[in-house]
Amino acid sequence: MKASGTRNTYGTGEVTYIGFMPSDAMIEAVLTDTAKRAGVVWPEAVRFPLIVRSGTLTNGSHVRYLLNYSREKQNIPGDLADGTDLLTGKQAGSSIAPWGVAILESNR
Repeated sequence: MKASGTRNTYGTGEVTYIGFMPSDAMIEAVLTDTAKRAGVVWPEAVRFPLIVRSGTLTNGSHVRYLLNYSREKQNIPGDLADGTDLLTGKQAGSSIAPWGVAILESNR
């Protein structure tokens, strides 16, 4: 699906205007395209119900927060599964339990 909307540059950035009520698939395509144009890239597999947020710990380590908003187990994309789960002290697995939470400190 091709993303659509009107784009205008503003300062050093860009604004995308949407003048209609898009379907969920269309708004996802527009937002994905807009993010890519801004240089923001995330794994295709990361989408609801698997929510991923990231940050930096006070020791400088990179950390990812994974939340499964589903009653079904969700696979964790390989590039996100690298790390130690700070809640269990174990290496990250390949999936996250239903309604599960993982806080992964990067091994890199």
